[in-house]
Amino acid sequence: MDYMFFSDKATLHTCGHKNSHNCLIWAEEQPNVLEEWQQNTPRVTVWLGMMRTKVNEPAVFAEDTVTGNTYLDMLKQFLEPQLVDDGIMGTVVFQQNGAPPHFSLIDRDYLNLDAFSGRWISHGLQRFYAPCSPDLNPPSPLIFCA
Repeated sequence: MDYMFFSDKATLHTCGHKNSHNCLIWAEEQPNVLEEWQQNTPRVTVWLGMMRTKVNEPAVFAEDTVTGNTYLDMLKQFLEPQLVDDGIMGTVVFQQNGAPPHFSLIDRDYLNLDAFSGRWISHGLQRFYAPCSPDLNPPSPLIFCA
């Protein structure tokens, strides 16, 4: 499983606000924290991918919102060249979550037909995986290849 490629993205606000829906808080007691912040502050969305042996360079989206088209551009112009340079483009298994931009028709076509034919995992596919694995253990090959 050296070539299992995990990826995720996060939106970072200049005011320090974080999207608590994407944050896991491990605590003995319920934190019950109320956080006030100014809406519509400047922000940047960063995507990062990693494997057992390497953390790829982060991709920064210039757009305010990541769409299927901007995500596809990142895959083609940013991720694919890195995997080709590493010599693993034909063997890597790409895992992503099921965010709407990741699961658009154009992105699924690219992943299925061009880049990762039969070698990608996402929410909504027949392959099952642990979408919120806190320790980032890759899924068993017996599960996603079945």
